[in-house]
Amino acid sequence: MKQPTKLHVILESAVGFLRGGGKVVVIDCLEVLVIYNDFVSVFRFLASLKDYAVNFHSLVLVTVEEGALADREFRILSKEFIPVKNLSSLLRTSS
Repeated sequence: MKQPTKLHVILESAVGFLRGGGKVVVIDCLEVLVIYNDFVSVFRFLASLKDYAVNFHSLVLVTVEEGALADREFRILSKEFIPVKNLSSLLRTSS
């Protein structure tokens, strides 16, 4: 795991993964990044990561524990990322 305070290092690592053909970047427990950084910095990091993912025809999944963010922060995040309540149905493939 990268140090949670070094968002630029995490971004570089994720972009390298995407450049190498990776298709899904998962940011698990976003609240940990917010604890070690301010929300604005984390949001900028996520927006940049999303831009790279779009360019590489890839996907960014962000998990957030319910209630871990302030309502305002969650609304801002929800405008940039589409909330998914049931991830298993999203990932279900046809047989």
